[in-house]
Amino acid sequence: MPFAPWKTRPGRLAARLASISAARSVVWLVATAWLCFGLTAISEKARAADGDVKAGAVVARTWCANCHVIAPEQKVARFEAPSFRSLANDPARTKEGLRTFLFAPHPPMPDLELSRRQIDDVIAYIESLQTR
Repeated sequence: MPFAPWKTRPGRLAARLASISAARSVVWLVATAWLCFGLTAISEKARAADGDVKAGAVVARTWCANCHVIAPEQKVARFEAPSFRSLANDPARTKEGLRTFLFAPHPPMPDLELSRRQIDDVIAYIESLQTR
């Protein structure tokens, strides 16, 4: 039922306005708390998505070095597999594009079933090799 102050007696009007004010305060408090929590969760997610360069190097040495040149000192890899440095310096390769590819790799790349964290770490490692 909509609030119509002209249909309310004076004593009830004050009580009704007080309850509306209290309700607005509660809504404001809940919205503020939700916003603060939401922003904290977003910043935590963004921080986690950055990845760990050292952990990414370990994953790359374990799973990627057989086919890719993963480090400047490595000289031998499969002919058709791009080096990590070339991936890092290719402007067409975005972080999101690499993430998508690693989640659902295409032949001849095997499906390594990396975790989200491992994928973020490998991407961080690849980005650390950027020279441009």
